[in-house]
Amino acid sequence: DAAAKGMGLPGEQMFEPMRPWLVSMTLSIAPMLKAGYQPTSGIDMKLLTEVKAEQKPVKGFETMLEQMHMLADVPEDEQVKMLHKDLVEMDKSTAEMNDVVVAWEHGDVEKIGKMDNDELATKYPEEYQRIIVDRNRRWAATIDGLLKDPGTGTVFVAVGAGHLAGPDSVLKMLEKDGWKAERE
Repeated sequence: DAAAKGMGLPGEQMFEPMRPWLVSMTLSIAPMLKAGYQPTSGIDMKLLTEVKAEQKPVKGFETMLEQMHMLADVPEDEQVKMLHKDLVEMDKSTAEMNDVVVAWEHGDVEKIGKMDNDELATKYPEEYQRIIVDRNRRWAATIDGLLKDPGTGTVFVAVGAGHLAGPDSVLKMLEKDGWKAERE
């Protein structure tokens, strides 16, 4: 109830019909709002606006439905544990959001990866495997195929910074396929 009211929402009755994963997702925007960020002003929305204006094709690695199932298919007891953690740690989430923004501004992908992935990997290894490792593996295979296809042309790929950091990153998986990524 306090979390909902802190977001300017009517209270717990709003969350009552939702499954725990959806409550967590809804509450995840609270730290952004509290810190003054607008969820619609993220880099993904800016990139999408630019490519649409230039009438360039946009393809995704996965559908919204697939993304929703990544969370919805987690066993209910794990969803409740994760929701409880999110609620308990909500106050520190605003400071963490600011840290993520500073790291992003400095191009510190490794720091963002640690913030995004380390706790998930430690506390929820099955979810880490599904949400990070398995997805990165699929994405790297898709990118590898695009890079090997001479008819592909120039491709711009955008993924969250957490997918670019650490030993399970898309970049490390592409390195295993013989590709070398360099920052400009």
